[in-house]
Amino acid sequence: MQRLLQRLPYSSLRLVQTTKTLFRPCPNTLKFSSDNNARFITSPSHPAAGVLVETTTNTKGSTPEGRWKERAKDALHALNSPPHDEYTGRSVPATGKNLSATFRRLDQILIRNNVRQELRMGERHEKKGVKRRRLKSQRWHNWFANEVRQKVQLVNKIRKRGA
Repeated sequence: MQRLLQRLPYSSLRLVQTTKTLFRPCPNTLKFSSDNNARFITSPSHPAAGVLVETTTNTKGSTPEGRWKERAKDALHALNSPPHDEYTGRSVPATGKNLSATFRRLDQILIRNNVRQELRMGERHEKKGVKRRRLKSQRWHNWFANEVRQKVQLVNKIRKRGA
């Protein structure tokens, strides 16, 4: 793949979108000893850092005219959309006559972002020790709920198999 990319002219490389994908290398293709610590693979100086391979994929428009139209449409949309402000993530466009659905969507956004809890917690000062205990308790609560959820999914999967 890299040889192909080297042979292609630079102008054709600009017309494709590159994505990074990981592949599982064969152990004999890596030229480093296995005693190297695996957690340092992220450093660019590590010999195994070259396992990322660039693959190329065509964009939606296969012709230059199609790509031009696609980019022009995106640029026009960006120009016509209002700039982001502090209310962008908490606002929902009211479309149609169904106002209750709009309020429901806004309520879901507020619940997902914990806006009410943050507002309630910001009303009074919380001492450092109390905050630390509360956060530790919340982390434990979330961990326990996640473990129970995983076990229930496992039991349901086993039941579905017919065991």
